[in-house]
Formats: sequence, structure tokens, C-alpha cells
Amino acid sequence: IARTTIKDWKKQGWMTFEEVLQQSSNVGSIKVGMRLGSETYYRYMTSFGFGAPTNVGLAGESRGLLREPRRWSALSLPTMSIGQEISVTAMQLVAAFGAVANGGVLMQPRLVRSTFDTEGRELRRFEPTALRRVISAGTARTLMRIMGQVVEHGTGHAAAIPGYSVAGKTGTAQKLDPATRRYSHAPGVLSFVGIAPAGDPRFVMLVMLDE
Repeated sequence: IARTTIKDWKKQGWMTFEEVLQQSSNVGSIKVGMRLGSETYYRYMTSFGFGAPTNVGLAGESRGLLREPRRWSALSLPTMSIGQEISVTAMQLVAAFGAVANGGVLMQPRLVRSTFDTEGRELRRFEPTALRRVISAGTARTLMRIMGQVVEHGTGHAAAIPGYSVAGKTGTAQKLDPATRRYSHAPGVLSFVGIAPAGDPRFVMLVMLDE
């Protein structure tokens, strides 16, 4: 693509969409992104909350990095489809996965559920607030099922808990090498976002290892 060759971490062969997510296939993800197209891809990214602060109440919160399609190169859509040319915060990522766990509805993140006085009496309660529907309930169920397969049979197998249903997705983010100004092959940010229980979600958790 655009005189650049992008490979998978191992040779995969033909795959279904479910297998693309199970095995974190770069080639498969790029093909899906190219079929979506720039405008649709960007609309979903912004709808999930990327490129904008979550307004969770933390001072100096970053909006991450998400450029508009008019500023993309011929390589932008394929590389963004595998997580490059974009940066997101941990809060944005957890909120986005939370939307999938919540049947496709993005919620306003909050740090405090209630405030209390010195006697333990509740002064104020912050109720859950829905921001918008990002995907249909049916699509959310499909994604939850596929992410369950990621844990059972794919790259997230280490997160499996016997007798307990877990769904999730692994991530491997490369960093720019300041010397070459290209993505480094050294370990960057490794991550896993887990949702549990997969059948009736109560928790979304992001775990990251930085180098």
C-alpha cells in the first residue's frame, strides 16, 4: 500500500473477520478499514470518543491524536486500522470498550459515584449518563462474542479464567524511534482490555505494560 509493505506478526493465510480479531491480524484489519473508507472510519472513531477529551474531571486531560481525513496520506487509513498514526488515552480506550459492553451506548466516564459528609450521609450522587449510541445492540453482541473467542482461542488466552466468562482484546503499540523517526521494532506498549463477565458485563479493565 502506497509503496509500503505491511506484514502480519506471523503468516496467517485466509481468515474470517472473527479470526482476524482473534489473531490480531494486521493484514485483515487493514482490509476491513479500507472497505469502510476514510469518512465512515473517521465517523466511528469520533463517535466512540477518540480525538476528544472525556471530560471526566481530571485537569489537563489529553484529547489524544486523531487528524481529520483531509489531512491523511494514502497510508493513513490502512495504518490507522492497525492503531498507528493515532494516539488515545487509557480513559478513552476504557470508555470505548465500555460502550461495547453496554450494548453499544457510550457512557460519560465518572470518577466519583457519591460524596458524603463527615457523618457518612450522602450529599450528592452522580447518576450514570448516556452520551450517545455508537453501534447497534446487535453489533455490540457480535463484538462481545468475538472478543470472547479472542480470550478462549486467540491472542488473549492468558486472560482466560476457568469457570468465568471473559471477553477482551490484546494490543501491541509500537513507538517512534527518535533516531530514525520511524516505528521501532523494540517492545512498545503492550495492552489488554478485558470485559467480565462476558454474558452480563460489570467490569471493564485496561492493563498496560510500557516497554
